[in-house]
Amino acid sequence: MDRKPQLKSPTDFAHPDEWRQYVRQTVSPDEVGYTLAFGRTIMFARFYEARNQPFPDRFSSEMAAIGQLHDPERTEALEALNDRIFADMTQFLLAAARPEVSERVEIATPVSPRELIDELAAYLTKENPYYALWIRYKSPVSEPNSELAWEEFVTQELGDGTNEEIEFALLVGQLGKLLTYFRRRNLALPPHFSGRVWFLHYLPGAERSAHARALVQELAEATGSCTYA
Repeated sequence: MDRKPQLKSPTDFAHPDEWRQYVRQTVSPDEVGYTLAFGRTIMFARFYEARNQPFPDRFSSEMAAIGQLHDPERTEALEALNDRIFADMTQFLLAAARPEVSERVEIATPVSPRELIDELAAYLTKENPYYALWIRYKSPVSEPNSELAWEEFVTQELGDGTNEEIEFALLVGQLGKLLTYFRRRNLALPPHFSGRVWFLHYLPGAERSAHARALVQELAEATGSCTYA
């Protein structure tokens, strides 16, 4: 698929917002939508790479065909393809997940988006130590840590951790911030999003960071041009 050689990848940025800002400052306005969609595709491709799996041929072929289109059809087609890649990744993970984790994913859908986020957050707080760390950081009674930036807090708490562990913890904090944004506004999460988050911390090594980064970017892009808090 054609794109400018000098354009950086979303993987070159520590936060999705930095990537989005870079794109808006670098490419022409009529290319922004397509470039952001393509960045999402790159993150999905990294997911397969992290699992030592080839990017599905059916998706590669469709990407080549989409590259020959013109906007707005091109961007719409790529976004639709991204949704199918997203669903494929979810199924791939569910098939590989431990049985008890898969059972947890099959929960009754709450009535409202806020209830779904509350249930997801409660599970993460209990099962994901990095999300629990984020909750402790955001607690009104976070003791002397309340004056620390999240990055400083993680470094302090995980001082003996690996770079990969610290990176994952920072990404989980970004995810928590975005979930808070969606909850406050009672916004529905993207399709299949909850299922992927449920067993995020069960993924091994660097793979979980790649997957978490894709989740953060997906949720950040779903906010549109809004600034989350």
